[in-house]
Amino acid sequence: MDQRTSPGDSQPKSAWRATAQSVARELYLRRQALALVSTVVVTIAAYSAAYAVRFEMRWPADYTRTFFATLGWLVAVRVTVSFLFNFNVHRWRYSGIRDLADIVLATLLSSGVFYVMVARLSVQPTVPRSVIVLECVFASYALGGLRLGYRFAFEWYQRRLTMSGRAGDRRRVLIAGAGEAGSFVSHHMIRHPESGYVVVGFVDDDRRRARTRMWGVPVLGRLDDIPRVVETQAIHEIVVAMPSAPPTAFRRLVNICEDIDVKLTILPHERGVLHGPVRLSQLRDVQIEDLLAREPIKLALPELAADIVGESVLITGAAGSIGSELARQLALHGPRRLVLFDQAETDLFFVDLELKEKHPELEIV
Repeated sequence: MDQRTSPGDSQPKSAWRATAQSVARELYLRRQALALVSTVVVTIAAYSAAYAVRFEMRWPADYTRTFFATLGWLVAVRVTVSFLFNFNVHRWRYSGIRDLADIVLATLLSSGVFYVMVARLSVQPTVPRSVIVLECVFASYALGGLRLGYRFAFEWYQRRLTMSGRAGDRRRVLIAGAGEAGSFVSHHMIRHPESGYVVVGFVDDDRRRARTRMWGVPVLGRLDDIPRVVETQAIHEIVVAMPSAPPTAFRRLVNICEDIDVKLTILPHERGVLHGPVRLSQLRDVQIEDLLAREPIKLALPELAADIVGESVLITGAAGSIGSELARQLALHGPRRLVLFDQAETDLFFVDLELKEKHPELEIV
């Protein structure tokens, strides 16, 4: 029997997905009202659960009147405090530790105000203090759990939506550096699967980070293990997230990756990432200043420019670090021809390719 799905079978699924997306859009537009409703519902449920737990599921009839007489006051206090803390304008998909701390603080404050109010109300029997404490605990857990649950569900849905049908377009990334910068980069890639990256793992020489995980992503080894990890994990790109590392570390990493057919991108040095959050737009190809212990020398002498404009210039040792940099700088001053001379044919070939790419009008021999 042919088990393939017919076009008609996919129509109900498409209609269900369209309906779900439409409902999600409507809920998003009314998120502030939903946040307010969730606060009210959680407060009522937490207050009810506190009474039930306090009396071991045997709710005395005398406390029913107390419950309904004080419920409205508790809801009013909790809603007022939520407005003071701007809970209704927070975007749940970005909830974090700070939001949870605000929730606990706001719940404690509202419960404290409610306790003072209960002491002044002529309601008998009065609300037990244990009920107020239990309600505060239950409400804190529920309000925080709602926000974190929404965030986890949103990120899971985004990852599944992006990966479905487009797994071949996503680049498998290995991050060199399991420090703060690596954490920022991996977290951003995980939270934004539309960027097209899949974080496979980290490599780091710090033994304290060996066999650990960040954001659920494992540390797969040391920098020397990069060739093995690239082969076994089918890596497409290596992101160097070590902005405070010295140039010697970058040179070592480049040497390790020299024979690996993967793209190598890098975050800027420490001064480029300390002034704001790390962003994927900051990733760039490796440049010569990443490998030098100083800024590259720039020859901008007018006398030199006047001497070489329209002339043929011979550079000996052009494949070395000094000769290749001299060739790059001279190419900026408009010579008619650059003649590159060196015994290292392979290195000379790459210098030639680089100059022809940057200066296609220049004749290079």
